[in-house]
Amino acid sequence: DESATQAFEQKIAQAITTLAKTLKIDEVTARSLARAGVNSIEGLLEVDPEDIAGILEVDVERAREIHDAARREHEKKMASI
Repeated sequence: DESATQAFEQKIAQAITTLAKTLKIDEVTARSLARAGVNSIEGLLEVDPEDIAGILEVDVERAREIHDAARREHEKKMASI
């Protein structure tokens, strides 16, 4: 169904924008995460840095930086509730 496809694409585009802005990563990196099924901060926290490194084809240190940024954002979000 075309409307379901459009809704899905819109959801992915929103996830890419949110990940890029929140984690201060480029859109290509955010798109790679979303393609791998990681479409939220919470989802990213469930993935090991080693797996993030594999998804993004970056070193584990860079993957840890991204994972740590997600953790900080999640903690900030939880503190404001």
